[in-house]
Amino acid sequence: VEVAVQLDEVSLTVLEGDVSVQDELVDSALTVDDSAADEDPYGVVLWPAAQAVARELVALTDGSGEPLLRSGSVLLELGAGTGLCSIAAASVGATALATDYRPEPLELIERATASNSERLGKALAVT
Repeated sequence: VEVAVQLDEVSLTVLEGDVSVQDELVDSALTVDDSAADEDPYGVVLWPAAQAVARELVALTDGSGEPLLRSGSVLLELGAGTGLCSIAAASVGATALATDYRPEPLELIERATASNSERLGKALAVT
């Protein structure tokens, strides 16, 4: 499912699992041993906290008012989920490395990065 996110002057989209996928992952997570990380349902959902962090990332400035994230900057996102923070950082010129231990979020990030690159008319550096 495509979700639009407005970050000040930049409009981005991310992908999250549809409701049936989210329900399936939650049901699976609830029926397994607590130590089974393979059933984590949270990486295919766009969380409000990710939106708040992404807004702050693109707005961060140094003491002179220059943006902290720009061409040449590198961002490492651990547990990237939908990858909004990585995609936001890349939209302002940074290179982002989005990581997650499940394949589903990484597939969504790859597709969302390609979609945003096409829509913005520039290659976003998210790997």
